Amino acid sequence: MARAMAALAGKRDDFSCFEDFSFPGYSLTGQALIDAISRVTGRALGIKSLPWPLLRLLVLVMPQMREVAEMAYLWHTPHAIDGTKLAAALPNFQPTPLTAALNDALTGENLQAAPCGPVSRNAAMCSAFRKQSRSGGFL
Repeated sequence: MARAMAALAGKRDDFSCFEDFSFPGYSLTGQALIDAISRVTGRALGIKSLPWPLLRLLVLVMPQMREVAEMAYLWHTPHAIDGTKLAAALPNFQPTPLTAALNDALTGENLQAAPCGPVSRNAAMCSAFRKQSRSGGFL
């Protein structure tokens, strides 16, 4: 997404102020995401399901949980954001394949650390994650 936004910024004179561009991302069910993470990590993931009926009961004491319960269908239903306008504005843009994006996110590869600040803390966390995942921890 960052590459797409940077490319749009480079063409900002072609657009009106405050124009919207939807980034389509990946259209996955929860199970498809779990399967993709398993392929990238080479490990079978043990996943426990969220007790949706219990969550719906929580609405009685926590009204804000209603919105969470209403989104339960998203776990099972593939959905997508329409990226037609973005594709028209950036016809040569190729999104990062899901496997590569997950590999980067889970291993910290291609992460560029800043001398200080949140990015360098993320780099340190990714380094710790890599050490733990090699020793059998985390995933």
